[in-house]
Amino acid sequence: MPRGLNRSGDFRNGSPITLPLTFGTPVNTATHNFGNPVTLPQNFGNAVTLPKNFGNIITPPAATTPTITPDGGIYTVPQSVTLSSVGSSAIYYTTDGSTPTTGSTLYTGAITVSSTETIKAIATAVGLANSAVASATFDILLTNSFAVFPTTATRNNFTGSLGWTFQVTAPITIEQFGRLYVAGNTQNHTAYLWLNSSQSLLTSATILAASSSDSNGFKYVSLATPYVLATGTQYSITIDETSGGDTFTDMWTPDLQPIFTTTQAVFSNSPGTYPTNGQSMGEMYDTAAMVYHT
Repeated sequence: MPRGLNRSGDFRNGSPITLPLTFGTPVNTATHNFGNPVTLPQNFGNAVTLPKNFGNIITPPAATTPTITPDGGIYTVPQSVTLSSVGSSAIYYTTDGSTPTTGSTLYTGAITVSSTETIKAIATAVGLANSAVASATFDILLTNSFAVFPTTATRNNFTGSLGWTFQVTAPITIEQFGRLYVAGNTQNHTAYLWLNSSQSLLTSATILAASSSDSNGFKYVSLATPYVLATGTQYSITIDETSGGDTFTDMWTPDLQPIFTTTQAVFSNSPGTYPTNGQSMGEMYDTAAMVYHT
């Protein structure tokens, strides 16, 4: 059969036709009535037999959907993400959750993910349709509010709730509360997140002394429901302390992660109550910490 199937006729009489492996330009559908579409496998040999009524479009098989490694999920350190697709000639991807096209970024090597983002990818190959979209979301938890940890003297002569007030420069999601446990600390401590404008409690959780510490001496508790903080809103985080109990960090100047601004040391004289008393700007009481992602 010549390249470019242009022979007129109607194949609804029941006789199948055989096309060679390479059959040239598209079938002239103006002079044929082929019925329903048919999809050809990737490797179909020297010829393919199409039934009568086989449609107006012959759809090529798709490239293999890319594999994203590692799987999406929650991580406490930045991830090096690789993309692969067997038999494909190119992979294109996005990191903002949008659907990739052949105009998106061409994959050339591992992608470093250091904040929360969604990677989507497609694969292409000569003679094949674009693959389905692969997608994975990576939540990178920043392991603490502090860039540098305190060396301030500790005390245990106060009963009430101590902490700091702050704003964030971009929305963040709080996953855990933490407290620095120093040698001799043996008590549980409840941490609170407050909305300053209404002095209302947003969420709380109790940090258990029996839980394990990280390399900096912090112990953490996961919130029952992660809490999203809005940009430009004033919040406070406090921790209950008891006179004669565990020692805690006295007022100190923290070196916070850049996303936290407008800080001030605050306290209340009763455990579990809003901290109405403010101290020095740029400082904090205790070591009330947050594990969060952007």
